[in-house]
Amino acid sequence: MKKDLRETYRRVTGIKDPFYVDKEERRIKMANLKPCPFCGAEADLVEIRMTLSSLWDVTCTGDNCGVTPNVGATEDMQLAIDSWNMRAPQPMTMGE
Repeated sequence: MKKDLRETYRRVTGIKDPFYVDKEERRIKMANLKPCPFCGAEADLVEIRMTLSSLWDVTCTGDNCGVTPNVGATEDMQLAIDSWNMRAPQPMTMGE
């Protein structure tokens, strides 16, 4: 039954296996996360497993971060990473 559901999910979404994320791919993506914009702590890529798919979120790992930011769960791992890494443009200072 589960195998049939996964095959149907793959055909409909184009995702080969909703529960499989290559460990090397995940390690590389984790290495590309920027630190927390509020406290500077490392970020963590969190997988939330669902019945037919996974949701992804990026959160701050800092124990002393008063903000505890996250990007909100999304089915697209790369979107979660890109959302986390997005920063407001830095204002220009005199002489630049």
